[in-house]
Order: sequence, then structure tokens, then C-alpha cells
Amino acid sequence: MSNALLAEVGWDAGFAIPVANAENKALEEGLQKKQKEQLNLEDKINKNKDVINALTEHLKNLRQEVSHTQALCKAREKETESEVHFRALAERETGRLKQEVTQLENQLKTLNEKKNAQEVAADTYTPSI
Repeated sequence: MSNALLAEVGWDAGFAIPVANAENKALEEGLQKKQKEQLNLEDKINKNKDVINALTEHLKNLRQEVSHTQALCKAREKETESEVHFRALAERETGRLKQEVTQLENQLKTLNEKKNAQEVAADTYTPSI
């Protein structure tokens, strides 16, 4: 019998319907067994829903972590590219400065040679005192 019928009669769920014969008794036991099975299944469903919710949240967190990790990887790649670029610039600057130093050394050598030549010329043209 249904809960509505029991409520109508004034009985709550704790009361059992009077059993008239063995067939009704078997039906009542079967009904109680099915109701217990239904409660167990509903409990399992609720537990499974909780697991699904937890796994869904975990998956969301994992996707967010993957996204952040990918962003960090891209940032690191850009940083590496920048370092390579700045190294190339520094190497070019070093090469240019070496050339400039070589030119200045050559100019200094040329000026020293001219100075020495002029000193020698000045010594030969000036009368000895």
C-alpha cells in the first residue's frame, strides 16, 4: 500500500498494514525489500553524484593548471628568445668595439710615427747649441 493511504488512515511509516494471508505477507515483505533497495540505490546515486562533482572540480583545476603551465612555458620561451637576441646584440657591439679599438691603436701608432719623424726632423734642422 502507498504512504498516502497510510496517512489517510492515520498511520505513519512505522505501522505495518495488517496481513490477511501469506500472499499479502509475501507482497508486504517484497515491498519493504524493494523500498530498502530503492533507498540503497538512491544513496549510491548521491554518492556517485558527489564523486562526479569532485572529479569535475578536479578536472577544472587541472585544466586551469595546464593553462597556467602553458602560459609559463610561453613566457620562458619569450625570455629565452630575448636573451638570445640580447646576446647577439652584445656580440655585435663587442665586435664593433674591437674594430674601433684596432682603428684607434692604428691611429695612435701612425701619430706616434709622425711625432717621431717630426722630432727627428726637428733635431736635424735645429742647430746644435
